[in-house]
Amino acid sequence: TNFTSRVYASHNYLENLRQLFSLKPLVHLVAIDLTCNPLASHSAHYRLFCIYHFPTIKAVDARAVTNTEIGLAKEKLGGRLSQDLVYEKCHSNDFNAIKKLDFVQCGLKHVDLSPVSSLDNLVSLNLEHNSLTSFSGLIHLSKLKVLCLNHNRVEYLIRPTGSGPSSTSSGGGGGGDPVMQNLQVLHLAYNGINSLVPLQLYRLPGLRALFLQGNEISRIEGLDGLHHLTELVLDRNKIKCMQENSLQHLVTLKEFHLEENRLSDLSHFESVKNLERLYLGMNRIQDYSELEKLGCLSYLIELSIISNPISRRMQHRSLLIYKLPSLQSLDGVMVTSDERQTAEATFSDRCQHQVQYLYYTCTCL
Repeated sequence: TNFTSRVYASHNYLENLRQLFSLKPLVHLVAIDLTCNPLASHSAHYRLFCIYHFPTIKAVDARAVTNTEIGLAKEKLGGRLSQDLVYEKCHSNDFNAIKKLDFVQCGLKHVDLSPVSSLDNLVSLNLEHNSLTSFSGLIHLSKLKVLCLNHNRVEYLIRPTGSGPSSTSSGGGGGGDPVMQNLQVLHLAYNGINSLVPLQLYRLPGLRALFLQGNEISRIEGLDGLHHLTELVLDRNKIKCMQENSLQHLVTLKEFHLEENRLSDLSHFESVKNLERLYLGMNRIQDYSELEKLGCLSYLIELSIISNPISRRMQHRSLLIYKLPSLQSLDGVMVTSDERQTAEATFSDRCQHQVQYLYYTCTCL
């Protein structure tokens, strides 16, 4: 029963440490004796395994547990996503049948899934709210399609070794072969990321959606190589503007989120001319001239610039409707045919007057 406090099973045929997981319901277990079982002699971490997985244990094989051993067990086995942890959660040795795993808020610091071939069919992995700092241990999950690492401390794809120059210091498709080529959706929100370069995202060529909200990013860089990316989320970062080459390779991008940044300059959107949805709310856009720069987005059907200084001015809506012929929704409000007719009449007349004025000025000179 669950009130059992001592287990004596010496001189049996227990071979695998995972067999001990059946004792997990014994929450009052203080002593266990498994001497003369194959697992006790063949498993290097047998004693530490018992100490770590049975926190109330006081004696293993008639030998008292010390504080030093408790600390060592936590150091060796704690904070690791291992095959043992997968088994404990799924209660099955058939890892090939596992397609989805969730280890949220488990205190994970490392991933040790070797040999990874046993999780060959894993397509979705959720590791939110842990303390992982890199993708190490995950990059060989060849069929993984969705990876959620929100609320971790991820800084690198693979943590660089040595103190010499690393390929992660370059801004683009430098060294490093492609990995996780089936990965399509990657969540890296709220990781404290301040630079995209060390993540080596160009090594994830199949990526279609990338979520980076709530970080400390000030420059959009290191995204070349993502030739299939259709959705990019960078809300709640520290971006002030796009550099000339920031979006150069994102020709397939359809949806772009940049809300709650520090944007005041809307230059260099011409590289993402196939964009259909753009969210720029809660930034620092204040000039009509910046809105006119969005005229290159001829396929844009949805735009938000809500809570920008410019959105408090009189004719920003009409100007955008005139400049963006495909626009269907602006700040969450559908664009009507009457609005479009009014915008076209207003701004086409204004443009004609400006041309006539310039022509008159030039002829007079």
